[in-house]
Amino acid sequence: MSKKKMNWVDIILIIALASFGVFIAYQIGRMLFGGSWSPENVIIGLLIFSLGTTVAVLRKSDSNSHKLDSLQKSFGSLARDYKDHMNSYHYKKE
Repeated sequence: MSKKKMNWVDIILIIALASFGVFIAYQIGRMLFGGSWSPENVIIGLLIFSLGTTVAVLRKSDSNSHKLDSLQKSFGSLARDYKDHMNSYHYKKE
């Protein structure tokens, strides 16, 4: 299995998400020990972080979707073989 090099957009996205995650964790720590953002702002920050990780995961899964084309061809031929088998079974039954 060959490893694909990461795109520069993916690298920037990962770095931005990691730094934002560290910043949100820092703000949560400050909030727990008194004095930081209001809880609503921390929740909004967590939602934005969650959205960013979702986008990163979708980008990764989209880059892997081209591998499914070969599986689709294999399953298509398997379905045709099964259909032929079932048709020959019904003809023998009658």
